[in-house]
Amino acid sequence: MNNIPVRNIQEYAMSGVTLRRILNDSQTSSLNHLHRDSYYLFILHEKGENRIVIDFREYAVRGAAVACILPGQAHYGTIGRGELSGWALAMDAALVKNEWKDVFDRLWLFGNIAVPDGETMSDLQTCVALLNRKMRTGDPERRQDIVIPLATSLVGMFAEIYRNRQPVTVGKPPEAITRRFKSLLREHLPERKKPSQYAELLHLSPSYLNEAVKNATGFTAGYWIRHEIILEAKRLLFHTDMSVKEIAFKLGYEDCAYFTRLFTGMSGMSPVQFRKNYRK
Repeated sequence: MNNIPVRNIQEYAMSGVTLRRILNDSQTSSLNHLHRDSYYLFILHEKGENRIVIDFREYAVRGAAVACILPGQAHYGTIGRGELSGWALAMDAALVKNEWKDVFDRLWLFGNIAVPDGETMSDLQTCVALLNRKMRTGDPERRQDIVIPLATSLVGMFAEIYRNRQPVTVGKPPEAITRRFKSLLREHLPERKKPSQYAELLHLSPSYLNEAVKNATGFTAGYWIRHEIILEAKRLLFHTDMSVKEIAFKLGYEDCAYFTRLFTGMSGMSPVQFRKNYRK
């Protein structure tokens, strides 16, 4: 196995929005087999117990909770005890507002799972029930005129839940620059690994890019580049049978020894040790 399966929203809906029910007897392969999505996945967990693993972080979900899984994150879930019920909303990244992407991009710091209060949970259930009904009724040619705004409103409610858990960030320019930088990072890794290369694409000086990204996230552009490289390496080490040399080459490093030093410095252990520890 040398690849982690990637699912695209167009496989399920050309409109860019899908909604499905999650129940004990209807758990499908979209959750319980390791994969990653090219889209955002929002889960409204109503009751029961579940376990979700997202990029090496394991979450035990009990009762009312929400989850957001970002495009590219390797994940899978298993059913726990109790009567499980919930909803899963998949949404094309192009339909998610940039201001909300800024909130979701910080989930690696604050976690993918959140617990809403009772009133917010009730509002979420009301909105998802309405969305579900509208997706299945009415004129098919006009359905998306209602479905996409409703789905967008639901995603906005998720964003608000996560925003309330995060510190306030002052200043829009750093946020906008960081959002564009991260978008380019996902697009151009592993070919581009230097902050100066992204600064050039953004028509900024490297120092200004680093300052903006650090103001918005607390970390420099160089850190984020290394973070994304090492995270992808961990995914490949854990979920595939590729050798360290093959992974290094796939990520753009012809010098495997250099890649090993970089991985060890960022992770505190070598790639071989990481695979050994996590595959126990």
